Amino acid sequence: MKIKSLLAEKDQSKIQNKYEEIYKDAAVWLYKKFDGIHSIILSQVKNNLKNAEVLDVGCGAGRLAIMCAKFAKQVDAFDFSHGAISIAQKIAELTQTKNVNFFVGNLEKLVLTNKRYDLVTMSEVIEHVSDPVL
Repeated sequence: MKIKSLLAEKDQSKIQNKYEEIYKDAAVWLYKKFDGIHSIILSQVKNNLKNAEVLDVGCGAGRLAIMCAKFAKQVDAFDFSHGAISIAQKIAELTQTKNVNFFVGNLEKLVLTNKRYDLVTMSEVIEHVSDPVL
């Protein structure tokens, strides 16, 4: 697969076109059959969520974070998109999910604190990092 060389070129249109090609036929099947990738991820981590402190890196509109919050003690989630975080906060409010904290942040500029997490998720993020370690 040519993803690594495309990332090195940092040509977003080529990356987008490649992903369109990869998911052209698979996306419809995947989302209809499994209700989205977030449901698959939740099924994989669900047993580790009881009383867990969770960090969701690149949370987008907060779907996975809110799903995890149903089982976790606390979920902190961030994304670099102000619009995505705004949507996530509204969805959390509408679903009365109180144990999730959304904030705007950038993975490449993340300042680590002394807070410890039991589980960290990072779904569909690596392809948006300018210089990932592959």
